[in-house]
Amino acid sequence: MYEDAHEGYDYMKGRFSFRSFKLTGKAKELIIQQHKEGNYVTPYSKFKLDLKRLPFSIKTIEVDNQVTELTHLKVNGNSSLVVDKNFTELHLIGA
Repeated sequence: MYEDAHEGYDYMKGRFSFRSFKLTGKAKELIIQQHKEGNYVTPYSKFKLDLKRLPFSIKTIEVDNQVTELTHLKVNGNSSLVVDKNFTELHLIGA
């Protein structure tokens, strides 16, 4: 995901944000890793992740190796999760 201020040439001075994501899925877990380049500060602070058709029910959520309360998970047929935009690794562990 690429973002910048949409004007001028500040991106040439490193004022951009480029985020790449790597997903690793297993039978009862999903790992999402994020890598960020650039120093552009985006106007938002969180991501909302819509998790569709996971083959397991989420039992534990770890964000950067810290267990997160399941209260952050909203289940309505599908699951959605709000996380800080600067996470490095999100680990969803199933039952």
